[in-house]
Amino acid sequence: MTRPGRALVATGCLLAAPLIVVPAQAAPIATRADEAPVHTLSVSGDGVAAYPAYDPSVERYGVTTTDATGGTLTVTASTTDPAGQVYVDGVLDPDGTATVSGLAEGDEVSVFIVDAGGTARHSLVYLPTGFPVLESVTSTEEPLAPGQVMLTLTNYTPDNPVLYQAVLDRRGVPTHVQTLPASIFGALDLKQQPDGGFSISRSTTTPGRTGQALVQLDDALQEIARTETVDLVNTDGHDSIVLPDGTVWLLSYEPDPDPEVGLVHSIIQRIDPDGSVGFEWTSAPYADETVTPDDPEYAHVNSIDLMDDGSILASFRGFSSVFKIATSAHDGFGVGDVVWKLGGLDSTFAIEDAEGSADSGPCAQHTARELDDGSILLFDNGAATAMCAAPADPDGERVVRTETRVLRLVLDEETDTAVVQSSYAPGRFAQFAGSTQAVGDDESATLVGWAFSREEIASEIDASGVETWRLLDPDPAPDQRYFSYRAHLAEVPDVTAPAVVVDVPAPGETIRVGAEVEASYSCTDRGGSSLQTCSAGVIDTSLPGAYDVQVSATDGAGNTTTVTRTYVVTDGAAPPAGRADAWVKLRGGSWVGRDVHASPRKQRVTTSLRQAGSKQQVRIRLENDGTGAGPFVYGVSGRTQGFRVRSAAPLSGVVDLAPGGRATLRLTVVRTRQVTPGVTLRLTARLAPADAVDPGDADDGVMVRVKAKKRRPPR
Repeated sequence: MTRPGRALVATGCLLAAPLIVVPAQAAPIATRADEAPVHTLSVSGDGVAAYPAYDPSVERYGVTTTDATGGTLTVTASTTDPAGQVYVDGVLDPDGTATVSGLAEGDEVSVFIVDAGGTARHSLVYLPTGFPVLESVTSTEEPLAPGQVMLTLTNYTPDNPVLYQAVLDRRGVPTHVQTLPASIFGALDLKQQPDGGFSISRSTTTPGRTGQALVQLDDALQEIARTETVDLVNTDGHDSIVLPDGTVWLLSYEPDPDPEVGLVHSIIQRIDPDGSVGFEWTSAPYADETVTPDDPEYAHVNSIDLMDDGSILASFRGFSSVFKIATSAHDGFGVGDVVWKLGGLDSTFAIEDAEGSADSGPCAQHTARELDDGSILLFDNGAATAMCAAPADPDGERVVRTETRVLRLVLDEETDTAVVQSSYAPGRFAQFAGSTQAVGDDESATLVGWAFSREEIASEIDASGVETWRLLDPDPAPDQRYFSYRAHLAEVPDVTAPAVVVDVPAPGETIRVGAEVEASYSCTDRGGSSLQTCSAGVIDTSLPGAYDVQVSATDGAGNTTTVTRTYVVTDGAAPPAGRADAWVKLRGGSWVGRDVHASPRKQRVTTSLRQAGSKQQVRIRLENDGTGAGPFVYGVSGRTQGFRVRSAAPLSGVVDLAPGGRATLRLTVVRTRQVTPGVTLRLTARLAPADAVDPGDADDGVMVRVKAKKRRPPR
């Protein structure tokens, strides 16, 4: 079977050894009536690998590929039920083995195993060349926070960078995946925004600009809009905020206007829904607070969060501090004033751990967020250079701290103290990047993106600091493992409907009466919820005539695609002939005249228009319900009597219609000021085969009556 861009061929051999591991006992054996059937599933191809190991309860698997794979996979599945059947992309494979070609990144191969145990559904996701084999471990009986993990996976290899935009289920199998232009950190910050939409930062394509652009994505993660800072040169991609009213918050690393200054300032900008700049803040007045005095990019803002009171919570790696910045005047603070600083050389707060002893405070941190209870959550990177300032002695010597922590701090603005509520430090060092996200209804769990600490890509920890889930690239070469700038948990919907290809019957295909014909079709899906059904109706050949058969596919999200094929059954007694059938309806009404062959007066619709300028939309359907194809002539006629009839298509002409083929005329009847009240417009539409010998017997017509009613007198 062949379909556009993809082909599936039943075969009895494998291209290579199976790469989805199957249990040894899964070899075909006799099955007792009281035993559940045992399944196997494997996939092979040139240079492929697959994960996770096969488990009948697992629906989705990732298949990694190389350039040599060439879009071709061989799938083998079996059941110990002798009466069981295997379907690949909806196609029955008697031998349980099929080769699928024409695959592109993100395509899914569907496998149904149907037997006495029911229907087992699996999806094999064809991954981009070079995408890693991922491993996930769940170490809790409790359910994990719902959603998928959004990542920008990179190998951070300057000479050969690879970058993927990926959304993964908790087993590490992508529901969405896309290869991005190869550049180190050419894309950052894939996440869901406060407005419910999705976004990513990608390298700017605007001439004269530097940095990234905020790229807003639809539910299928396709680009729908780009936003960059206003009247600045740079847009930075570390973080952004998009609000439901269209307000956008962006960051910028902007060179000082005076080249002799030689500094790059961190800018926070709010762009209002009308495109104007409603707020802008610069780090320039605080340059002497940097813990990296030799770095022109002395502040390096890397996260912003909109706080409950409307202030901005901003994290500055170069200050080893988190600032609260007023966006409106309140409590003696003006717009743009720094309300407080957490950590750094000028910390407002004395930072203590839960026992009251001195703590080192934030150092080169990322993703500072205010939680619902008012506490502050941050990814406290630490630093390999002397960037860590001790809050107890901010003027003292800055120190190195090569341990990364996940911190929750409770701030007391009355006493200017910050107490470490929890600190998770598993002995790793993420020298740069990284993220934290409070997850779950009560925000007690935390999703951690470990970034440059390549032991894990991401993990989830519970309220007691126990790791309950982790995702890693198990590549034995630590410096080759993939990581992501951020890990973000969100519920990404499947909005992609399945694709259905029907080979038999072909459109308008002629079939002899009594022939036994089965529909030939296939179904494919992508988007993460996996194909659930793929089925067709029965091809009825019992009597001559035109018939419809439908093929439908549905995925786990309820997206459904139905393809209707019209075919013609003939007894072969005479050459196939076309037969005209015209229908008519008013907008909002029902069709009149379908499968009726009579004079227009017996197939008519009636309406009225009361005043000048009022209008009525009319649809006229032209159909060939005969057994042969051919050109048909049609025409719409009648005295307009002051009415105006509008149509995008000609009101007369020739149309080619296959058996069961249809064409539609869309008319609009408008009452003008010249219409005399009480008159009636009568439009007649006729359809006939171009070669009809007896038009009175072979054609069909419908009528539209529109009356100009008199206006009611005012009461």
